[in-house]
Amino acid sequence: MKIGTLLRLGYSDIVGRTRVLADLYAVLLAALGPRMTRMAAEVADGVLVHPFSSERFVRERMLPAIEGGLAAAGRDLEEFTLVRNVIVATGRDEAEMATAEAGVRALLAFYASTPTYRPLLELEGY
Repeated sequence: MKIGTLLRLGYSDIVGRTRVLADLYAVLLAALGPRMTRMAAEVADGVLVHPFSSERFVRERMLPAIEGGLAAAGRDLEEFTLVRNVIVATGRDEAEMATAEAGVRALLAFYASTPTYRPLLELEGY
């Protein structure tokens, strides 16, 4: 069953009112590549932008796919949400900060060494 079909299904709440799931929940899909990003724009309310993505990657690679998906679905960008995720290191003291920063460095090293994320790095000249 497609997401759009599922969300158009109604249900009765506890007091007997019929509700449509699409009126209660936004569907946000994580996407990185052009096909997933386009599909997300066709069927979802928004996209969760990967925290390893740069502003340039979003503007030059993701937005064209989003615009294509929205056009295919007869929608426009004003009714679509981009949610930016970030990687943050926090701590209550220097020791906790050092631990958190080491975790962030390890996470970034993983992304930078994973072929899936290579287009992000290549766009930025790495």
